[in-house]
Amino acid sequence: MAKQTYNEIKQMRVAELNAVCRNFNIDTSLPRTVKVNAACHCLDISTTGGSQLRSTLTDLTSTAEALTKSQLQELHSLTPKALYMLTGWSNDLSELPSVDDADVTTDVTECSPR
Repeated sequence: MAKQTYNEIKQMRVAELNAVCRNFNIDTSLPRTVKVNAACHCLDISTTGGSQLRSTLTDLTSTAEALTKSQLQELHSLTPKALYMLTGWSNDLSELPSVDDADVTTDVTECSPR
């Protein structure tokens, strides 16, 4: 079977698109455009056209130098496809770890230009 295109995914009937979304654990109650884009990312189909240059964090020399080999591998694995397949998301902010104000002040002070 030939690789599908963005337009083919976009023209799918609702039932077909929802079936693709269920295969990748994409919420079928999302708006159609979101489902089309998410499905395309999971299927490795460009949503921007073939002429767009890809730019990643690791294209930046300082990022590549600052990360270890294992960290770079982990960064490369954080594709939209991998993120869309994560389950167990929550809207409950109480589940987030607390942040100490002193840490924020230190980070801001260290990052600000002198």
